[in-house]
Amino acid sequence: IQPEYRRTGIDAVTVTFSEAVTGVKWSDFDIVRGGMHLALNDKLPLTSSGGTTWALGGLSSLTGEEGGYTVTFTGSGSSIQDSAHNAYPGTLTDAFVVDRAAPTVSIMAVDPDPQHGPVAFVDIVFSDVVVGVDMLDLELSRDGGANLLNGQQSLSTTDQRTYRLSGLSGLTGRLGSYQLRLKSSGTGIADGAGNALVDGASERFVVDTIMGTGSMIYLMRDVANANLLNVMVGAQ
Repeated sequence: IQPEYRRTGIDAVTVTFSEAVTGVKWSDFDIVRGGMHLALNDKLPLTSSGGTTWALGGLSSLTGEEGGYTVTFTGSGSSIQDSAHNAYPGTLTDAFVVDRAAPTVSIMAVDPDPQHGPVAFVDIVFSDVVVGVDMLDLELSRDGGANLLNGQQSLSTTDQRTYRLSGLSGLTGRLGSYQLRLKSSGTGIADGAGNALVDGASERFVVDTIMGTGSMIYLMRDVANANLLNVMVGAQ
């Protein structure tokens, strides 16, 4: 059944045999959604083309609800047979998903925040498998300035749900407040059923390259105070 991920139900289930057969019935078909068997019945149209292809139709209203569906065609114990009266013993299974929900996206927080050095990469996570994600969908700014992304960065994924934006070290080494934004429109990002992304995402983080020096100053003061205390104790 194609496409597997779809926004609407299916019109029919089609089974194709290697040769012409007879004896196919509506009861040889079974469709399950969420553990519940759909109410198939003998009122549904069952048609054949030359006896090799059989289709059970009238399924649009039965398969229109969102969810995962499993379709099973069972020949074992049926009356299906070829012209030589050979019975068909096989079982066929297929599946599809009706999905009308738009995918969502979030940008993973940079940790720790603030950072005391450059940020090498940021992960962008979608709620579903999506396609159409590219560098033009992203903007990185510092202190509200222009987009820093220059085409030298890379965007990679292993599952089409989590995308990693890499190559940011050369852009995020300066002191400042950074914002990574994924645009909310015009991206072409969509899930397998064709539902488009309608809301973008953004994440802010701070790079504070002065914190290391400040921490050293406080450490030096603590050491000095400890030495002073030791001197005072020794004098007593």
